[in-house]
Amino acid sequence: MNERLTKIVTELVGAISKVLVDNQVTRQEYRTGVQYLGKTAAEGESMLICDTFLEHLVIKGEDSRGQNSSQAVQGPYFIEEVPWVDGKLEVSPEDNGEPLLIKGSITAPDGAPVTDATVHVWHSTPDGAYTGFHRGMTPERYRGRLKTDASGKFEVLTTLPVPYSIPHKGPVGALLDMMGRHPWRPAHVHFKVRKDGFKEFTTQAYFEGGEWVDDDVAGGVVDDLIFPIPREGDQRILEVDFVLDPAKDTVAAE
Repeated sequence: MNERLTKIVTELVGAISKVLVDNQVTRQEYRTGVQYLGKTAAEGESMLICDTFLEHLVIKGEDSRGQNSSQAVQGPYFIEEVPWVDGKLEVSPEDNGEPLLIKGSITAPDGAPVTDATVHVWHSTPDGAYTGFHRGMTPERYRGRLKTDASGKFEVLTTLPVPYSIPHKGPVGALLDMMGRHPWRPAHVHFKVRKDGFKEFTTQAYFEGGEWVDDDVAGGVVDDLIFPIPREGDQRILEVDFVLDPAKDTVAAE
């Protein structure tokens, strides 16, 4: 028997039971809910509804148990095999978006630089789409991989992303409408950092004063992931500093 699974399922059913009893949910309401979940699965939105309502809660709980910087949802638009880039993400030739220079540093909890770490960077196009997923766009633009240097730093030039709406024409959008909620996410840049000896780190950087930054549909924004983007010359600057937790086996070895 899987004791952890049994414990989680038992407590989850207990929590749901309390909600059903406390709110005097009727059999018809229950059946409507079950049918809704079936429709969500049939229309391929099971992951979307979980990402929208639940994943940020798991992430915050995980972060509270470590020393790493705040993490955020990965989202559905991560691609593993993307080009290695040297200082610049490829953007569309017609992209007239505002240039954005991203400067980052990766350190361990003791402040030591994490060198030669792999950093995935990706974000939306200027019209809120993701390459490799929308409108047949090939995946090499607006995303890439780079390495941290001997000081644990990295730097890459791109263009400023924009807010966008999650898919909202299906059952998840209908649920949001019934709850009086909007489907918008604030503009952000995604990061995924990997280095042997450290836990994989996945987060997003949001922009100070940005639209929807105080009301993200996915609940992914926390205060220390909101960054100023001052203008320097003809470009904006995003400076991020992330701390990685050692992997569990590394801690145990110490």
